[in-house]
Amino acid sequence: MVKSVFFFSRSEKIVIVVCLAIIAVCGAVWAYSLIHTGRNVSAFLTPSPFPAVEIPETVVVHVAGRVKKPGLYELPLNTRAVDAIKEAGGHLPSADLDQVNLARVLEDGERLYVPDRKERGDAPAVEAVSREAGKSPSKPPPRRASVDLNKATAAELEQLPDVGPVTAKRIIQFRKDNGEFRKLDDLIEVPGIGPKKFARMKPYVKVE
Repeated sequence: MVKSVFFFSRSEKIVIVVCLAIIAVCGAVWAYSLIHTGRNVSAFLTPSPFPAVEIPETVVVHVAGRVKKPGLYELPLNTRAVDAIKEAGGHLPSADLDQVNLARVLEDGERLYVPDRKERGDAPAVEAVSREAGKSPSKPPPRRASVDLNKATAAELEQLPDVGPVTAKRIIQFRKDNGEFRKLDDLIEVPGIGPKKFARMKPYVKVE
């Protein structure tokens, strides 16, 4: 049978009061710490049914191509391409940054490739300068309508205006992937060949 509070001895009453005071002080300290640290009390009273998910604060990126120190780099989250290139020691003088979106935010596991200017396949820059100076071009164009797009080798394609090794390789690869060219205008579908380049190539090519 539970004793009434009036029947406790003086020493027992003192012990009860001290225990209640300790409990009250501990509760006040706990509530004060929650309020001043900005945490929600209900979060402690109601357990979450889902485990906490940790958001990674870094990304691992493979920087390759025309940079001084290509390799894997662990970078802060939301790092942009320009910062990754700087982390890799910066770009080399031959790097073509116009083909890279320097403002792009990189993702984890991504490969950032910095190409060389030669990969555009725009080799005739020297040829254009020599023509303006009145000198003979370093690569004379072939006879008109003499290069068959369906049979030409890479060396033969490189004789065309504005065609270097990269563009010649792309033409041959396009031919392998899509079959023979049916008309000259199909040449515009090759990556890297736009209307202006096609106009300079057109007089020297044919489709048979």
